[in-house]
Amino acid sequence: MWHCVISTNISRETIPIFHTLLLSLLVGAAKWQQPGTRSKICSHHDKLLEVYCRSDQQFICYQCLLDEHKGHETVSVAAEKIAKQRELGKKYQQRIHGIKKEKNNVRKTMKCAMKNSESIFTSMICSIEKKHSEVKKLIIARERAKGIHVEERLAVLEQEVAELRRRDTELEETEDHIHFLQTVQSLCVTPESEALPSVVDRHVSFEDVKKSASGLKERLEDVLEKEMAKISGNVHLTLDPNTAHNQLYLSVGNRNVKWDQCQLLEYPDHPHRFTFYPQVLCREGLSEACYWEVNWDGDGTVCIAISYKGISRKDRGSFSTFYYNDGQTDIPVPCSSRVGVYLDHKEGTLSFYGVSDTMTLLHRVQTTFTQPLYPGHVLVSLPQIDIIIELGIRVLE
Repeated sequence: MWHCVISTNISRETIPIFHTLLLSLLVGAAKWQQPGTRSKICSHHDKLLEVYCRSDQQFICYQCLLDEHKGHETVSVAAEKIAKQRELGKKYQQRIHGIKKEKNNVRKTMKCAMKNSESIFTSMICSIEKKHSEVKKLIIARERAKGIHVEERLAVLEQEVAELRRRDTELEETEDHIHFLQTVQSLCVTPESEALPSVVDRHVSFEDVKKSASGLKERLEDVLEKEMAKISGNVHLTLDPNTAHNQLYLSVGNRNVKWDQCQLLEYPDHPHRFTFYPQVLCREGLSEACYWEVNWDGDGTVCIAISYKGISRKDRGSFSTFYYNDGQTDIPVPCSSRVGVYLDHKEGTLSFYGVSDTMTLLHRVQTTFTQPLYPGHVLVSLPQIDIIIELGIRVLE
């Protein structure tokens, strides 16, 4: 188990970390100097090998200079060593320069991509805002049209009501009973074609606008999701509910985990479930170059780690495997609430970075991986911990 322990109570007493740069190119040139790797005596003349023949690329003695190597380009062993060191130093500097140049190119490309994406998304936002404004204007215009239509109908009705009142007044003043009854009968019988229109259409709504806007939102989200997958080559890391301890609560599509110390969740029995310590592993096994970030909040200690699938689940050994693994290295940097993890399975590299503000290397492990690795967490000491896995990215080579 390889892990990085993040705690709000980090000791200032740290173990020094020494970085060793191994120049493999020097090994071949230096082998002849190592005791027991090669004889320093000429097999033909039984004399010390003090000369290097560049023509034949071999070590010779001074007697060889007068015999089979006569006329060849030769130098002393010490001079050849200095020349090789200079050559290797030059190659090393060229390699460093190439790496720095590649790093600068990556930065320039990243800045260009950021600028382009900013421009494109700004343009998209402007287009959406423009369409939003147009839809608002359309809704307002439709509202006005309906309002005018209603007002005109009301005006007609008001005229008809006024006419009815006038005729009603006339009828009240008449003393001709027969005329009154005939007039009232004609007023009560209104031809179907002259039926009063409804002032407000009961079916008037903006449901079509709502449906169109909702459909546009869903299509846009779908397109963005697909395009983001193409851009990032993302690895969708999710916590495996079958491994979660029954005090751990998973949410946000199984990407968020919280520790509920006061309540045991009713998870079904499963052979992969952790039962001794509050631990959980991701469902996805990683066997390539990947990078992901873990954001955590609260007071306490959390282990951000990776493990083979065969880790112990049911006893105290699950924690010792998960946490100690034959040793512990203190991290001489401030606590970070956001940790980036870089894994290169093929090269056997595992690095932890603090990425809350600036990117800071916390610890790097160089080893050999023989199986797929599963990201995981163990929540320690206090229950107020909230962790979410974010930004799982497959590193394209």
